[in-house]
Amino acid sequence: MNYEDVVRGVHQRYGTTTPPADQERAQIIQRNRAMFPEAVRAAERMLQKNERSQEAEKCPLCGGTSWADVGELIDGYHFVTPCRCAEASAAKRKMEESGLSQFMKDRTFDTFRIAKPFQQEMARTAAAFVQDYLNADPFKPRLWLFLGGQSGSGKTHLCTAVLNQLLNESIPCLYVSWLEESRRLKSRINETDYGEMIGKMLHTPVLYIDDLFKSKDKTPPTDADIKVAFDIINGRYVKGNATIISSEWTLPELIAQDEAIGSRIKERSTSYALSISQDSTKNYRLNA
Repeated sequence: MNYEDVVRGVHQRYGTTTPPADQERAQIIQRNRAMFPEAVRAAERMLQKNERSQEAEKCPLCGGTSWADVGELIDGYHFVTPCRCAEASAAKRKMEESGLSQFMKDRTFDTFRIAKPFQQEMARTAAAFVQDYLNADPFKPRLWLFLGGQSGSGKTHLCTAVLNQLLNESIPCLYVSWLEESRRLKSRINETDYGEMIGKMLHTPVLYIDDLFKSKDKTPPTDADIKVAFDIINGRYVKGNATIISSEWTLPELIAQDEAIGSRIKERSTSYALSISQDSTKNYRLNA
């Protein structure tokens, strides 16, 4: 163990409490404390801050410290890792800074209007996806959610409601508007920083791509669109990370546009894929 290990998250278990009765073990602990005093002090400040916290609710995993203990490592030290609630909080802050906060708050399961059977099926599918995610085996690839088809049918509303639910469970999530993000990525597609730009989208536990291949009058995606979409979707497919996708294209239409992309979406979202048939009476905005 070296100092770099410590600053990445090793803290002394006993802090300022009474050392263990085993004198040999106590000596080992004190020696380790002397070796890494800065890390020990930082850990103790973190614990003291948590004890003073007056927050009504704390993350059950880390108690509000933003660090999750994953068990004793060696000689009285524990290895800790950034708690998932910290990344979830960062995601919420980013949404607030980008102006998405109110957009998110307005789109919940409670505010989704169910007037027709297709809307009930959409809501049921989205809610079932949330439960599947929360109860799934973390060592298996996560399933995906796909809602496609008729514009204005409530796809974005429900996908955002899913994101809200997961964020409330301290699951790190990332929202991406395809129209905006694809323009940015296509402009850098041949640059050295392209891979770094899509990196976060590949690694975040849950990614929501809103309006995949959005275009005026459903113009077919360009080769550049296909490349960017494949890089993101295939990357998440390989890593087994959960992905939420809404699109005005149905799943069969996406497969027709690019089989490699469409087939991956179909495979991972088998249990949670709905394509709403084109019908202007299903457009929320036209029939509000």
